[in-house]
Amino acid sequence: MNNLLRGRLLSVLMIGVALISLGCTANQEPSKLETKLANLAKEVVIPMEAKNRRNPLPANKETIEQGRELYM
Repeated sequence: MNNLLRGRLLSVLMIGVALISLGCTANQEPSKLETKLANLAKEVVIPMEAKNRRNPLPANKETIEQGRELYM
């Protein structure tokens, strides 16, 4: 594992521990801190280059139907 990946994994782990220790639940509206930490974690997990990638499959009826059959 390279250092960048280790750093990202460590960051996500630390954020997860922080969220758990702050009492974050799905039963209430998230606090500003919880929202900020979740957005930071998302930025760490989704690399910048992934945002610019295009779907290699065309968005036509046949492809959509194949996906529906696969996942439903």
